[in-house]
Amino acid sequence: GRQLNVLLARDWFHVLLEWPTIKSIGLLVAIWNASILFFALLYAAEDNVFSSTCNLAGPAEGPYPFATYFALSLETCTTVGYGLPGGGNAFFENCPSAIVTIYFQMLFSMLFNAFLMSVFFLRLGRCDTR
Repeated sequence: GRQLNVLLARDWFHVLLEWPTIKSIGLLVAIWNASILFFALLYAAEDNVFSSTCNLAGPAEGPYPFATYFALSLETCTTVGYGLPGGGNAFFENCPSAIVTIYFQMLFSMLFNAFLMSVFFLRLGRCDTR
């Protein structure tokens, strides 16, 4: 019990590599989805709190449904690019909080992508079995 917890805390990366593939992929997908949801909630909160300056929804439309904030978060995470409906400002000049949120989402996304590549590379290489 205690030794397993110490091993998990100290060497969690290799513990993850030893998990069955379906379990490790399930965990990584869950973490990725949770991060998209988290940042979508941040965008929704920013648009509601700073609606007079951010105007992600445009001046007369009011706040968007949550699916729109989710799409913005997904576009940011996957670096697809922005196609904001409702005449929203794609560069967020009037909304510094959105710029900061986008920055941190992109930082997390880049680090998580690097982590995923290392997990997949090591899983495919099966370097521990040689």
